[in-house]
Amino acid sequence: MHARRRPDRRQRMERLIMARPMTSLLEKEILLATDMIQPGADRWVGALVDCGNFIPAEDGRIVAWRAIDRRGQLFWLVVSRFEAMRYHATAASAHAALTEGDAAFARRRRAKRHWPEIEALTRDLLRFRRRLTVTRDDARDGGLSLLAITCFCERLGLGRRFGIPGWLAAMLMRLEPDIGFALLAAARRQGGDPAPA
Repeated sequence: MHARRRPDRRQRMERLIMARPMTSLLEKEILLATDMIQPGADRWVGALVDCGNFIPAEDGRIVAWRAIDRRGQLFWLVVSRFEAMRYHATAASAHAALTEGDAAFARRRRAKRHWPEIEALTRDLLRFRRRLTVTRDDARDGGLSLLAITCFCERLGLGRRFGIPGWLAAMLMRLEPDIGFALLAAARRQGGDPAPA
């Protein structure tokens, strides 16, 4: 049984450009030779972003950029213009992606108010004073995208695991601080709530 080959950069660029609406084939060929396709600033997903294919929200706070991941999956990269937050939405439409991203950003903002509790929980997990299991659902409930958490787990060799022990998530939080949002969601789900919703 052969593993499915990932598309190379050129194939991903072509697929991303072909997703552009109302663009002729000639224009799409020309776009391949320009710098309109840029690598995303994300270290886990490995995205290519089409800088010319974006939809801003009506209020201008967030923007959805069309992008493609290492595996060749198209998604919308939702970026907050005023906060350092990104969300990888696999929704088909940009408007659905903007709605999904805005809701995720709101969950993260609420969780950030409890960051001291998240850090205390992390210390307790690392010292084995508390036990919990962190799942992908916890990551999603914490405002992280399923695409980003899946790519993160694959890069660390945890791709097939649905949940990880809390102490491991606490260690990984040193590598990726956003895991703190998943830790908070896991603590709330399993009781022993460090901070009320």
